[in-house]
Amino acid sequence: MLTQARLRELLTYEPDTGLFWRNVTRASNARKGSIAGYAGDAYVRIWIDGELYLAHRLAYLYMTGQWPPDDIDHRNGRTKDNRWENLRPATRQQNMHNRRRPMNNSSGIKGIARVKYANEFWRAEICLNNRTIFLGHYVTREEAALARHIVEQALFGEFAYQK
Repeated sequence: MLTQARLRELLTYEPDTGLFWRNVTRASNARKGSIAGYAGDAYVRIWIDGELYLAHRLAYLYMTGQWPPDDIDHRNGRTKDNRWENLRPATRQQNMHNRRRPMNNSSGIKGIARVKYANEFWRAEICLNNRTIFLGHYVTREEAALARHIVEQALFGEFAYQK
């Protein structure tokens, strides 16, 4: 298991930029003074001692001296932004509350959809503890979105999705 001491021996983390810099040369493409890691699918990943780590989890270890108990949430929803001010410990459920919204439903807004049997209405709902909570039918998509936003702020607080 990687320790804070070993991490600090190999890398330097800049909390203001979220970047990791190499302290030692490990290979021809991993020279001392170069930026460590690569931006994979959605996250920055860094190889250390033959293991691949997520940079935001390494930042937590670097700054606190311990591995995060659960997830690490990116406050602004940008998963490649590993500045210390953008990271916070979260449960899996909290981490999922502020993820970017999917645009593959009839409204383009998470939790809002056209009522199939009555096209003139919009249905609003929200998920909490793996249960869907019905929030009502609304005449406009905007009214439904506002109702969902209000409930989202009340239920999820600082972890609610911010536009």
